[in-house]
Amino acid sequence: MYQAEVSTPESRGFMVSMHGIMFAVGYSLSAWIGFGCYFLSASGSPSSFAWRFPLAFQIVPALLLLVVSRWLPFSPRWLLQQGREEEAHEVIKRLHRTNDDQHELISSREFYQMKKQMELDRSIRSKTGAFEIFATAPNRKRAWVCISLTSRPQTSTNSVINRSASP
Repeated sequence: MYQAEVSTPESRGFMVSMHGIMFAVGYSLSAWIGFGCYFLSASGSPSSFAWRFPLAFQIVPALLLLVVSRWLPFSPRWLLQQGREEEAHEVIKRLHRTNDDQHELISSREFYQMKKQMELDRSIRSKTGAFEIFATAPNRKRAWVCISLTSRPQTSTNSVINRSASP
């Protein structure tokens, strides 16, 4: 969500797609590392490297993200929700600045759209309750479809295979 929010409209699709691709790369890398380390323990080596390395290898990107996150700007939508409009506008201007847009029209348009969307969300939220989706039969059916589509893949054999790929 953050990645889509801070990307320019032109690069948003690419950035979100890369997020998904990197998940697949991470799963593949994890499986291959687990596969490679399996042979260390299968060969009879008493070393704990076979299970320690795959766990320790995952720490590197997490620590990198932890260190770099200090310099990441706050989410403009979060800033708007907190009532910090000027700061949100500055963040968008800084992220969407281009040489072609000297008057910052693109960032102003993006900020205006974001602000109007937040106002619309607030007005809708004030009129509806938390369980509004279950109020009518068609909404219950939609909710069931959404719940099924998000929960069933997590209980499929794909998850079992991915989790048991590493020893």
